[in-house]
Amino acid sequence: SIFTQKNVVVTTEGYNYIALDDDVWLYTGITSVVADESNIGFILINMRTKEARTYSINGAEEYSAMDSAEEQVQEKDYDATFPILINVADEPTYFISLKGDAGLVKMYAFVSVPRYHIVGVDETIEGARKKYLQMLGVGDTENDDDDNEDTLVDVVGTVTAIATAVVDGDTVYYIKLDDGLIYTASVKLDDNLPFLAVGDSLSAKVNDKREIQEIGQNLPESQ
Repeated sequence: SIFTQKNVVVTTEGYNYIALDDDVWLYTGITSVVADESNIGFILINMRTKEARTYSINGAEEYSAMDSAEEQVQEKDYDATFPILINVADEPTYFISLKGDAGLVKMYAFVSVPRYHIVGVDETIEGARKKYLQMLGVGDTENDDDDNEDTLVDVVGTVTAIATAVVDGDTVYYIKLDDGLIYTASVKLDDNLPFLAVGDSLSAKVNDKREIQEIGQNLPESQ
């Protein structure tokens, strides 16, 4: 509508990537054209097939959630990175890193999308998650922590595809093995990770989110 601007929506200014259904998806929020600092949903776009999905979730716009995370530690003057959209205890949640002046991650925050006053902040991811769950009032967080310690499994396979994306200022590798699944790994995990190529063998330990936590001694080395 040109004259009244009713029922007109736009995407929010930022975007990020998530691993979903064994593929990499780009997501961004949907907000009203009148810019009321809230989202009415999200769009996910499959980077391989270009399939688009729309989810109707009313809640905080990404930058409002970033401000909410920064306010929790305002005395430290940290800067929030653009969030990653995740599901925590069936609650749509923004996961945010908080960086200092040198650009290093100092703390982590979980912010509820529909209730952005609910924020868990800590110097570790697990600490922030525990505080967030306590504020949500769900789950036995101590048992959750015990479960997380035992979820690493061994994976061995041949690389069939590899791609990279910048998430929170860090390079993340999306590695597809011949088992048909996609695993993620931070570039900080191993200096030789940038030299990994299709056809190489890979052995690793991964958690239940298919995030690589340890890599075996079979990565190709730089020449």
